[in-house]
Amino acid sequence: MRKVLIIDLHCDALLPAGVGEFGGGNNYSKSLISAIKNTDIEFMYITRKKISSLPDIENIASNIKYFRIHISQKEVEDKDTLFLHTDEIKEQIFQLLDQYSFVPDLVHSIYWPCGIIARQLSIYFNIPMIHTVLSNGKRKKIQSGDYKISNERILAEQESFEHAKYIICSSNYELKDIKELYHIPESKLILTGLEVDAAFKIPSYDSSGKYQLSKLDTQTSQYITIDKASHFDESLWWNNGAFLYYGRLHPDKGIFEIIKCWLELKLQYPDFPPLWIAGGTPEQIYKLRKQTGFENQLLRFEASFDLIWWGRLTPDGLSTLMLKTLALVSHSRYESGGLMVLESMAHKIPVIATPYGYANDYICDWKNGFLF
Repeated sequence: MRKVLIIDLHCDALLPAGVGEFGGGNNYSKSLISAIKNTDIEFMYITRKKISSLPDIENIASNIKYFRIHISQKEVEDKDTLFLHTDEIKEQIFQLLDQYSFVPDLVHSIYWPCGIIARQLSIYFNIPMIHTVLSNGKRKKIQSGDYKISNERILAEQESFEHAKYIICSSNYELKDIKELYHIPESKLILTGLEVDAAFKIPSYDSSGKYQLSKLDTQTSQYITIDKASHFDESLWWNNGAFLYYGRLHPDKGIFEIIKCWLELKLQYPDFPPLWIAGGTPEQIYKLRKQTGFENQLLRFEASFDLIWWGRLTPDGLSTLMLKTLALVSHSRYESGGLMVLESMAHKIPVIATPYGYANDYICDWKNGFLF
């Protein structure tokens, strides 16, 4: 049986997107694990332990050994500092490989610090390496100035990209970056995309409030109403709509700019549509509200339900919100993909976004949204 080692220290395939630093990368990891389980290839998946209550070992499938390793620093909150722990991480990986007599035939790394380790293991075992990008430092530096982008990152990416047999990109926008900014031949680049949950393709309800009968066939749907005697206003008065942001509550996602812009418009135009924000834990929402600097104004609009913090929602929950959404709003400094763009398109929701990742690939002004 062939053996593949997957190093995924940034994400954890079993943790949900929308909490902490977990976003589209986690959806990618989850899709990867779902695709490889119960195949005739043996996998060892290694991530880091970010939550102390989580087990060190997970039983996923008979062909997957799933491990969370500890890093000496109590918590490495910033994923871009993982490269400082390369030697320690590599030592723990070797211990697991020895303990389980696992000699890999291929190593697959996800995100740039893992690429450093995978490249070294690829050379040590004389095996091919595959690397999944998620984001690249050169583009982030172009879009964000010198914001948090180290020279170590760009050098490590260049070495990983040149060494890897194949490089997996999630969007045409990202593939073009790796080809042009890092001078990598297109023959090494693989475009995979990201998986959109079935809940966004076929929502649990339709816009009139009817229930979906079944999801056994993800290509078709049938909606029914429970109360046949009900007659009400066909103008769908409950569906006036709001602007929706969902994802990580992080400055890189432009959440402060979105709130400030909406607040200025709401103060100028009292009938301006509401803003809904989905994502984050109660603690993260509390902290973000404090950081805006205009909490008292937010309180006013929270009281009138013009501003609603939904917290983290499942795909079904987000899909239900989208039935009442005017447009998705995204203001990321940079996106390699941006799964929320695909999910909104699946839901036929217009997208207002910065021109990166999937937004750059698929959003056309006046057709399905706006780029700005």
